[in-house]
Amino acid sequence: MTTGNQVFPDIFSFPVKTYTLEEIIAQKTKACLERCMPRDIFDLFCLSKKNLNMDITKRITAVYYCMANQDPNINPIKEIEDYDREKLEQELKQFMRVGSEFDAKEIQEKAAHFMDQVLSFTASEQKFIDTFFEKGIIAPEILFKNNSILTKHPVLLNKLKVIKKLM
Repeated sequence: MTTGNQVFPDIFSFPVKTYTLEEIIAQKTKACLERCMPRDIFDLFCLSKKNLNMDITKRITAVYYCMANQDPNINPIKEIEDYDREKLEQELKQFMRVGSEFDAKEIQEKAAHFMDQVLSFTASEQKFIDTFFEKGIIAPEILFKNNSILTKHPVLLNKLKVIKKLM
């Protein structure tokens, strides 16, 4: 949680709810699963440098993995690795400070490695995903203690409707 006076010292403090770093990573992983744009690759690269709880990150990512509208035939790690490097450089230049240097190859390699780490699910994370897709059940108890609110998540519920139509 951030307080208002860190940015504007003349304004009183107030709490601001923000996503945790782990949830931001899960959201960015979902974005990369769905679209794999240069900004997503760069964000994963930057996030890979952060000090985070990988256990929590992977559990939250398992939930976001179920929400994603990804093509099951596409390997997201390969998508990052195979992204046209020249195009990546051109796209990223428009967001960088003038004159700043960056290594597109390093960005791709580290983003792909990080994505591989995040998507290397444990048995319980894979069980959550399989239960969701194969049985059409949201089973938060597989991943979290006391998180029944997940069973009411609108994106998961909508995805289940789509899955059940295909079953």
